[in-house]
Amino acid sequence: SPAMVALAKKTAPRGSFVVASVAEVEIPRCQAITACGEVFNYLFDGRSSLALLGRIFRRAYAALEPGGWFLFDV
Repeated sequence: SPAMVALAKKTAPRGSFVVASVAEVEIPRCQAITACGEVFNYLFDGRSSLALLGRIFRRAYAALEPGGWFLFDV
């Protein structure tokens, strides 16, 4: 949400933040990805599927540098 991004910018002013759906956002090359706080819990509505979750996880894997971490909760 825009409010959460504003809070994040105060905490990490040099960070890069966007407001977007995890199903559509471009994931830049990185060393770690965190998806905590129900990022995936609300993904499964009438428009979602296990195939969509698989695509998201493959994009996350492709964005990670070798040895990178993907930390998420459900």
